[in-house]
Amino acid sequence: MTPVHICQISDPHIALSGSAADKRYNGAAGLQAAIGHIRALPRRPDAVVITGDLVCEGSTGEYERLAALLAGLDQPVYLGAGNHDDRDNLRRIFAATHPYLQQDGPIRYRQRAGGVEIVMLDTLQPGLHPGRIDEDSLAWLRHCLNDTETAPLLLFLHHPPFVSGLTTMDEMRLENAEALAAVLQNARRRPLALCCGHLHRPAMASLAGIPVCAAPSSAFHLSGWLEQPGKLALSDEAGGFMLHRIGEGGALCSHFLSVTTQTEPDFLQRDGAWQ
Repeated sequence: MTPVHICQISDPHIALSGSAADKRYNGAAGLQAAIGHIRALPRRPDAVVITGDLVCEGSTGEYERLAALLAGLDQPVYLGAGNHDDRDNLRRIFAATHPYLQQDGPIRYRQRAGGVEIVMLDTLQPGLHPGRIDEDSLAWLRHCLNDTETAPLLLFLHHPPFVSGLTTMDEMRLENAEALAAVLQNARRRPLALCCGHLHRPAMASLAGIPVCAAPSSAFHLSGWLEQPGKLALSDEAGGFMLHRIGEGGALCSHFLSVTTQTEPDFLQRDGAWQ
């Protein structure tokens, strides 16, 4: 099959312009830079998936600002909910332009990008930072993985279903990862990978023998200080996003792309000639 390219942005944390959070995290600038980088890619991605913490406080004003920023993308954009999101306000702003969003309940769906199926799970617990997949959503996922569909799939969610060693973030991870693992372990069709966010830095793990890829935040990075209870430090690393390439036979390769101001590469080789 023709390779499918799916960009994954996570944790843009868009705040109201001029607010304390906007000045602290500058999420709008980070997302704008990521969008600019995606638009400059020589191969147009088939879809962009954003895995939650779309905004800081869940207000309609924040989602309106997010919608204005996302207008810079010209491919399908699929949204997921994180612990900083408000489902009702997210739908209020995006339902008309994103018809895959259900009218109520968890934000979960199935969509196609080329020959690949995108499956989004909702791990949001309103008012809480840790994540959980409710029983109805687990049953829905079980159906997705055991129906007659044969396309390779990527499973997207916000909260990591693993222990990272970032102690504070691990206290806010997916609470019922073992229930998700049981669904995956017995599935007829297993995801190529689980793609999550929340950690604000790239990380790799596995669940039920399936790779798990945590995307960085487009807004700000957390330091890789491990096993430090009560400490959570910002890093000066540039924000970024993931580019997932699915090739022949469902072969997956996931790339971390750091967002920089460089739009034209400094070529080592071009048109077959070494520079």
